[in-house]
Amino acid sequence: MQFEKLSNELHPLDFYNEHPKVLDEWQVTVIRHINRDESVIISAPTSCGKTWLAIYPALIGKSILFLVPTDALVFQVGALLNKYTSSQPILMTGEAVYGSNPKIVVGTPKKVEDLLPVVGKDFDYIVYDEIHNLNDPEIGQYYERLLEVF
Repeated sequence: MQFEKLSNELHPLDFYNEHPKVLDEWQVTVIRHINRDESVIISAPTSCGKTWLAIYPALIGKSILFLVPTDALVFQVGALLNKYTSSQPILMTGEAVYGSNPKIVVGTPKKVEDLLPVVGKDFDYIVYDEIHNLNDPEIGQYYERLLEVF
């Protein structure tokens, strides 16, 4: 209920209403780079639409590996991809693996590394969400090794 009443304050993160979403110029520039198959690094404050931009390759049919630091974020990003791609992305958490679309994989760095022979390395885009976790003593090592693999 609260999100329905305050959703206008969540722009552009508002998943609850169907009002038009307007991109900022920097977001349009990022999409142009992706459309040209170029790599992009995005650094922006929370709630600026980074996740929307990061899922864009999947929306246009590209294969994507989306690395996130926690199981909760696996489910959050997975739900967003499920909603907008009409497919069931593979979700890889510390507890289990769900889903059926091998072109869209969302997982924690540890789980993806553990299952790398199954996941494979053939993705059009790799998203390293929360990359500052390279400095994290618990998960930084997994991010670092996956940066080397891809």
